[in-house]
Amino acid sequence: MIKRLRERGRSGIRGYCFYHGQDVERAVNGGGLWIAFGDLDAIPEQKSLMGRQIKACLERHGLKVEWNGDPERRLAIPKLDWKRRRQPK
Repeated sequence: MIKRLRERGRSGIRGYCFYHGQDVERAVNGGGLWIAFGDLDAIPEQKSLMGRQIKACLERHGLKVEWNGDPERRLAIPKLDWKRRRQPK
């Protein structure tokens, strides 16, 4: 992902966040959602800033986020009522 961003240009892009399939499974089963994040330059201070910005954004949208400020720990949304939009085949 980072390589693709570097190849196409980074104008306005400072960092990223994501979750994967196992995170979705945990959320669907009531275990909350864990969100990974980072900055494109892999600088710890910038990664911490990115975590604070993502946390603030999620909270502005009404989600309760737990995070101790450690850039190596994921953000946690402990109480998330995950809704499946379609039935599995």
